[in-house]
Amino acid sequence: MANVETRHEWDLLSSRPEQRAAWEELPDGRVVLLRPKFIHPLLVRWVLPRLKRKNFRIALDEAGSFLWKASDGQTTVEVIGRRMQAELGLDADTVFPRIASFLRQLERDQFIRVHRQPD
Repeated sequence: MANVETRHEWDLLSSRPEQRAAWEELPDGRVVLLRPKFIHPLLVRWVLPRLKRKNFRIALDEAGSFLWKASDGQTTVEVIGRRMQAELGLDADTVFPRIASFLRQLERDQFIRVHRQPD
């Protein structure tokens, strides 16, 4: 019987994350994700125009920013992870579990879509 964790990691490595949210790049290269404060049409029409700041701003760290910028819907997690190891000097044993956790959170909050390979 195949190990469930191994199968999950295989699926992770071949998946391709794609951005689904607005974002800004700070001068230091880090990314800030923008989430609208309101999505209900009436609130968007009547309240949002009166607000000084229309979005929540979620600042990502260096690794999260790297992952975000590489999430083009074409590049696999395996390629992104290898690039992160090389360019950011991340530990090979922790980079993929960290990516998996971060992608789950981004997907849950609808910041990204993860394209998975069919079985």
